[in-house]
Amino acid sequence: MFTARGLDFTPQLYPDASLLYPAYDEGECDAVTSDSSQLASKRETLSSPDDHVVIVDRISREPLGPVFIENDQQWLDVVTWAVFATIYAEELEVDQSNVAQLAQGDDDPRVQRLLGVEGEFGAELGLENDFALQIIIQVGNYGDIYNRNLGPDTPFELERGPNKAWNLGAGGVLASPPFR
Repeated sequence: MFTARGLDFTPQLYPDASLLYPAYDEGECDAVTSDSSQLASKRETLSSPDDHVVIVDRISREPLGPVFIENDQQWLDVVTWAVFATIYAEELEVDQSNVAQLAQGDDDPRVQRLLGVEGEFGAELGLENDFALQIIIQVGNYGDIYNRNLGPDTPFELERGPNKAWNLGAGGVLASPPFR
């Protein structure tokens, strides 16, 4: 990526991050590349965090996500749809502050299916039908989770970039299949 942007550099390779970030902190190298969430968290471990900046411009995209034991289709489905529940909730503007009210009487059938008020989607996964409702009550939608852990009110202050629901504008790319 550096060469493609016309930037000269001399790579310094370290076998793992436990050596890389201390070397950077001691001035042995001028910059570090990694995913933005790792850079933001490691920045907080430096001797003078405020002297370092995580550049907003991204030079590549490597999605991060949950991992699980292979060959367990039910667990794959549960993990996948738990993540989709947080994304779909954000798409539908269902969050921790309004989920209980929406579960009691929203006319949108998409919201009703997501929250398990309508349909048997959760049961088909081997879960309670209100599994998404419980996720949203306990941890929120994708935006709630991101903002609480990485967003502007945290030490990391990471902008969401493409980590937003597609239908909310501002370049978001996250999307969930419908719950049906």
